[in-house]
Amino acid sequence: MRQMFGRRKIYTDEEYITAENVVDVLRKAQLLHSQNQNEIQYLWDYYRGKTPILGKTKEVRESINHKICVNRANEIVTFKRGYGFGEPIQYIRRGQDDSLTEDINALNEYMFSAGKQALDSELAEWLYVCGLGMRMALPGTDADEPFRLFTLDPRYSYIVRYNGLGEPPVMGVKFILKENMLPVYSVYTESMYSFHIDSWSSHSISILGKSFSFSLPQISFYAQGGFPGMGELFVAREAGPELVGTMGGRTAVANNDQIVEGIKRGVYEAVTAAMSQQGNKNGGGTAVLNVNGREFARAIYRDMQAVTKEHGISLIKT
Repeated sequence: MRQMFGRRKIYTDEEYITAENVVDVLRKAQLLHSQNQNEIQYLWDYYRGKTPILGKTKEVRESINHKICVNRANEIVTFKRGYGFGEPIQYIRRGQDDSLTEDINALNEYMFSAGKQALDSELAEWLYVCGLGMRMALPGTDADEPFRLFTLDPRYSYIVRYNGLGEPPVMGVKFILKENMLPVYSVYTESMYSFHIDSWSSHSISILGKSFSFSLPQISFYAQGGFPGMGELFVAREAGPELVGTMGGRTAVANNDQIVEGIKRGVYEAVTAAMSQQGNKNGGGTAVLNVNGREFARAIYRDMQAVTKEHGISLIKT
């Protein structure tokens, strides 16, 4: 079980978000949100039943391996959600002004028409799972629908607050991943309704009749492996397991096939060299390959020579 201590608040030193500073603020905020996003995903998976026990390997008596997941997390969230949000939340009058009664009744009807009860329940689910609940309210299409409500996925939405007195929110961010896995951001501020930033390329936006151009850094993908440049920002593991390390003094990314091929080649060369050395000395012997202090492979050179002579096949092939 991972140790986590709540999601991080995201701050900026910019008191006002403008077209000139929004890209820089967004870039910094997204780096911090990515840490929250990773934790939220883990908690959501745990709530849905993907617990660590399912990925554990039984090393003793492997034939007896019963995995039972008693999902207490789901049980607790379901109880809390039903207890607190099982009935619609109603607005009531505060004070003695009877003239507000009709307006409050109308507001409750609007909330009912917007499906607020179901949205409240969905909001509570996220809140109890990961500690964050995000709601968006947008203008409606006509008088019968003066507003629209949405419950947002906190993995793909967050609030940026000003790092000053009161910590007021200065920017709301909602983003999606397109089919090519590149994100598109929608940024909401007090003075700007919405503008979209299609990441990793240059774009122009129009705000209050003024046009601004900007670009975000190009992000490279290494699904086929490769060598990122010095200081380059890149995406790893977008297409499966990858290994990031150093080769020849350069940063190297190896995909799953390259990892397997590298291990296979290394094991072959090590075993062949060890057996050859033993064979030259004694005409036979035992070659043992250890990985992380544990025996990984054991080869009996003399026995393998006998198999090769009798059956005409080599147990080690290039």
